[in-house]
Amino acid sequence: MIEDPIAVTIGGEEYLCPPMSFYCLERAWPHIQRLGRMSMLNQAVQQAQLRLIAAGDDPVALVAAQQVLDAATAAVESAGADFISQTHAALDVIVASLALTKPPPTHDFLAQRLRPSEFAGIHQACTLLMDTSGLIGRSPPGESEATSLTPPLLNGTVSSPNSLHTA
Repeated sequence: MIEDPIAVTIGGEEYLCPPMSFYCLERAWPHIQRLGRMSMLNQAVQQAQLRLIAAGDDPVALVAAQQVLDAATAAVESAGADFISQTHAALDVIVASLALTKPPPTHDFLAQRLRPSEFAGIHQACTLLMDTSGLIGRSPPGESEATSLTPPLLNGTVSSPNSLHTA
């Protein structure tokens, strides 16, 4: 596991997020769980989009695939799992990781400074931070590029800092 802090730029300022101690993990946990739920919903939309493409010119398959896509999209909307909500939750994880900083930044302080050009960096830093804190496993090659703006699913076999695993 990497022990170096994760650098993230917010408002043009670099913050160094160390691997999270238990204190920080406790504060981040509700946001990490929410990111996992949002990720599952967004993956369902991606799968439904692929199903729509695969339906080709078959009118019956197209109608069925469109219904699945509509249902998946509605689930994302009703759960508030859109990109802004994902960014909000990812920023909350960053805030929790900085809880031991003196003085610790607040969500509102960082959100007010966060620039659109820094959104992707928040998601990347959040993923790396969860990885360095022992919460997620390594993705298969190519998966991280395909879901670069989608927060990762927590891997049940390594989602606990107390689980024994090898990377």
